Amino acid sequence: MKINRENYEVYFLDYLEGKLPPDLVDELLIFMDKNPDLKDEFEGLDTVALAPDEDIVFENKDSLKKNGITSVGTIDGTNYEHFSSLNTKAT
Repeated sequence: MKINRENYEVYFLDYLEGKLPPDLVDELLIFMDKNPDLKDEFEGLDTVALAPDEDIVFENKDSLKKNGITSVGTIDGTNYEHFSSLNTKAT
């Protein structure tokens, strides 16, 4: 696939994540030389950084849990633990 103005974002992200193969890195650099406005956009991407806010705490985690067990096929409230133990043994 050829890098163009319709798909360049994917290549930018793959490059920044270190997932772009060397042959496509060369193609990306040539593309940016031909599109200086997008080169400016690309150079601004590496300055973006998000840090987690360690001070945020959700106090009411239990409210996120569903009450009861919903039957699915032959699995229900009487036998779900058996099926759960089978799943943990397989992994």
